[in-house]
Amino acid sequence: MFKIKQALSRGFLKDLVKSTAAGIESRDCFYDQLHYINRHFIEEHKPLLAGIVAQAIAPLHPGIIADELVIVNDFVAPVNLEDAQIHTAHRNNKYGWHVDGIDRSIGPCYNLWIPLYRNGALKDTDFQSLIDVLGRRENPKLYLENGDPRAYALIDPLSLSAPAATICEYLGISSEYALRQNLLLHCLSGKLELHPRAHLNPTTVIKPQIGDVFVFSSSQYHASGPSSLARIAISIKFLVREPRHGFRVLSAVPQVHLAGWVGVFLGSYYQFGDFSSYRKYLSPLIALEQGTLAKNQAKLNCVHSELMAIQKEI
Repeated sequence: MFKIKQALSRGFLKDLVKSTAAGIESRDCFYDQLHYINRHFIEEHKPLLAGIVAQAIAPLHPGIIADELVIVNDFVAPVNLEDAQIHTAHRNNKYGWHVDGIDRSIGPCYNLWIPLYRNGALKDTDFQSLIDVLGRRENPKLYLENGDPRAYALIDPLSLSAPAATICEYLGISSEYALRQNLLLHCLSGKLELHPRAHLNPTTVIKPQIGDVFVFSSSQYHASGPSSLARIAISIKFLVREPRHGFRVLSAVPQVHLAGWVGVFLGSYYQFGDFSSYRKYLSPLIALEQGTLAKNQAKLNCVHSELMAIQKEI
């Protein structure tokens, strides 16, 4: 993970927060993590944002420039807010260890992660991390020789539906206590393997300053950190598009075309062979989200309120 100190000015961040708030007010986004809510703002400021990413990843892709990066998507991740669970799969919007879905089909992709929070909230919080990334060099047993992840997620075994005793028997573990000391890799081979929690070596983000940004490969395992800080992260995913810089199609995973934010980028790539056609289908698909957005207006209001508080302090 790369940290770029004070990469974004307070003026830019204020405009980004305004853009996000305006998108909530107009419901111009998908419900799940408000995907594509800042698509117009990010497209307008792509030279700046892609330039930050290109500079960060230059040691991995020598000679890469901003124009060789493609915007894939953007989303909003509020954590520890009172009523802002806008992710359909995760309680309190906290992520477990995972690799992003698009990286299972195409890559390499990098996330530009922008943390936002109220200063008052930061003063009251602990010194735990906001986000953790398991780098390849620090965690070689989690990755294949070519750098690809050995599994798409690290699973808490006690989150499985089977009773703990049954899981212990299935995996050859002596006790539930011993089971708790491990995570499960659901490997690409289909087999479940144990990985000791104590062997994880994460790179962490602790008490970042407003304006700091972080860039990491989204094909590396990452997770929300344990910090109790009430925060909102805005994340923008970029794809390296040039084969000379490593672009590759890993597998043509079947996509449900025109079915929400999940498949629109990849589906359009497979259908049209480009990285821009997907944009024309975003607004019609977002129109289909309006019922879900309206039903969850209280959650949207919670995120909006926090953004307004952040904007005042910026």
